[in-house]
Amino acid sequence: MKDQIQNLIEQTKGRYFRLEFQKKDGSLRVVNTKAKDLSSLRGGENKVANAGYLVAFDRNKRQYVSFKPEAVKKIKCGSTVNFVV
Repeated sequence: MKDQIQNLIEQTKGRYFRLEFQKKDGSLRVVNTKAKDLSSLRGGENKVANAGYLVAFDRNKRQYVSFKPEAVKKIKCGSTVNFVV
């Protein structure tokens, strides 16, 4: 599942896309992000990569969010990339 989600994100080709995933508490989180969005990166290290999480930058809240690929419900990027669980 992780490879499938990463492949879909790569297909966005650097454009912004909408990512919907289920949080640990069961609520739905919607993030507008793009691959390789490093505009707000200020150092530090990714401490969740080994735990199977992916990281995205929420451009509306200006913060990074971590999510499990299995929790992704929808990815939408124009009419070219569309994934719904």
